Order: sequence, then C-alpha cells, then structure tokens
Amino acid sequence: MYAATKILFKFDIRKKNKTMKTKLLFASAIVAVMFIANAFTTNGQDFYLKTPKGYTFIPSGSRMENGKAIAVQAFFIASTEITNGQYNAYLADLKKQNNTADYAIANCRNENWKSYQLPIAINYQLLKDYPVVNISKEAALLYCKWLTAKLENENKDLIFEVRLPTKAEWEWAALGGIGSSDYPWESSKYTDVSRFPAQYNNTLKQPTGPCNVMQYNENGYKLYGMAGNVAEIIGDADMVKGGSWNSGANELKIYSEELYQVSPTVGFRPIITFIAKNKQ
Repeated sequence: MYAATKILFKFDIRKKNKTMKTKLLFASAIVAVMFIANAFTTNGQDFYLKTPKGYTFIPSGSRMENGKAIAVQAFFIASTEITNGQYNAYLADLKKQNNTADYAIANCRNENWKSYQLPIAINYQLLKDYPVVNISKEAALLYCKWLTAKLENENKDLIFEVRLPTKAEWEWAALGGIGSSDYPWESSKYTDVSRFPAQYNNTLKQPTGPCNVMQYNENGYKLYGMAGNVAEIIGDADMVKGGSWNSGANELKIYSEELYQVSPTVGFRPIITFIAKNKQ
C-alpha cells in the first residue's frame, strides 16, 4: 500500500547563474489526493527530491480563459522535445529486452519523409540532438511507460508517473510565467514574423526541417522549443500544440492547435506529475 499526504519537494532551479532551491509543500491531504491518486492515505511524511535531469519544474497556478479559471497543479516537464538520441536509447532497450511487440509500435515511420524531399531526411534519426519525429501517440505513451519504469528502477523508494501533458498543462508551461501572451515569449518584443525566435516556415524561406532542440532561446520557464521545431502531442486530446518547422506564424501561438497525425512535423515532450515515497 502506498501512502502520502504532506509532500515536500526540493527543486534546483538555475536563475541568473545562481542556484535556487525551491520547496513546494502540499500540506493538505485534499490537495495530495487531487494531485496524486485516491490510493494514497494520510501519514504526514515529508521527503525531498532534486529536479530530474533534463526536466524543469513548473509551479502550480491558474489563468483565465473565456471568463473561466483554468487551474494547473505543479509538475515537471522535459526541458526540450524528446530527441533522437533519447528515443534511440529507448528503442535499443526494447531490442535488448526482445520486446518485439512494443518495438513494432514504437519504431519511427521514416517513410513519411518522402512527402517533403528534404536533405535533412537522409539519416535523420542519427541526428541525436534533433527531436524525434514520425512516431505515433501510442509510441509516445509507451516511451512514457518505459521511462516511468526506468526512473523507479533507479530510485526504488519513489513512485513516478511520466505521461503526456494535458492541453492546460502544456499551455501553462508554454506561457513561461508571462501573464498573457500569444507566444512563448513576450509578443511585443517580436512584431516582425520573419524574426520570431523559433524554427518555422515564414515568408522569407523554404522549410528546411527540424533543428537542434536547443537552437533557440528558452522561454521564462527555461523550456526550449515550445513554439516551432516540432508540434507536440497532447495527452488528453487528439491534437498537437506549438506548431512546427513547417508551420506559419499563426500556428506558433500558444492557444493554436492542429489535429494529431504521425508526421515529420510532430514529436512530443513528457511531463512527470507525481513523485512520492514508496511505502511497502
């Protein structure tokens, strides 16, 4: 049986070349149950955890949408889109385990590059710092399941849940702490669409494909590529968010969305929504 109520996190966040340690305390059993799961009961235990490598802490909060408050609980999110390097390590592990069923689902559909005829498509999957593309939502979910097991194996006294972000969580992270903006940066700073700090298809150039996941500056939450590069799969809807290297300026907007499809323009970015002490 698992148990938790007061959950005390300790996060390491870099800001202005200094390390800040932020503690988030869920003191209420009600909040704990909302954020975690009904299987957990009160025992008043605190514990500490550093931010997982490659992830960024996003604080809880709320914003207004069409006159309605949209609340989001705190979570960790991958600082970049999942890369070819990360995903290839997953595929290699499936092979090692002889997990042919999951491998068949997870394998990249690289034949989809044929529609674009881009030089970057040749051996694209070997570009380890570029976002993985041509995978299905089911494949992304299997990656999250695999990463959950991997984290728990490395931290046997903790319970992890890795999953795709909801639409509300993704939009909250994309805002980067800005109260209101069309884009993951302050809109007033970038009025010329040809100069947006993102990999997208503007009126001055032909599409060239994805780029290094850290090529452009981060948003206010230190997240790379929340607009452009590849659109990102959403967990609670059949859609992608953020636009891609082949999108126009309007598709880069935080609240824009497109229908999900397996494509060279689509990747994903998981979140960790729950970390707790494992009581056995």
